[in-house]
Amino acid sequence: MANVVGLACDEFLAESREGKKVEKGGCGLKMDKLPEARVLVDVDKLTNLGDQKRPDFLFFAECRCAGLDQSGGWAISIEIKKGSPNVSDAIKQIQGGAQIIENRIGPDKVDHFRALLVSGNVAKAGRLRLKDVWVIFNRQKEPIMRLKCGDSLNKVLK
Repeated sequence: MANVVGLACDEFLAESREGKKVEKGGCGLKMDKLPEARVLVDVDKLTNLGDQKRPDFLFFAECRCAGLDQSGGWAISIEIKKGSPNVSDAIKQIQGGAQIIENRIGPDKVDHFRALLVSGNVAKAGRLRLKDVWVIFNRQKEPIMRLKCGDSLNKVLK
């Protein structure tokens, strides 16, 4: 399988984003304890997406951990919302990220896909809705994981 980080760099003309945190609208996500081979794509800077719903970021990483199921190429569609998000909109944006990855990288190049919502508090109805909805990637249903503002992205790579 091709290196998903290299493919992402080639496709999005992006380089690994350095720093300990990524923020959007006052809500942040720690970028600590992550694989060295990684790239974070700011989707707002991509061109030729038209009016397609899109997440805030796409994250790609290569984990080569001998004997672990988590080894291989990772792709994560990330939506970051300060405060209590509109869950319906967030789901559409995260699904848009899955479609961008499928169309521009190819689902066969990704070993592990995750859908991620990072936000402040989510109302009870929103939390229940997140448990009942899925993002489709490579014709597979993927649950939407949720992290709170300030959490570390490395929680998703487990």
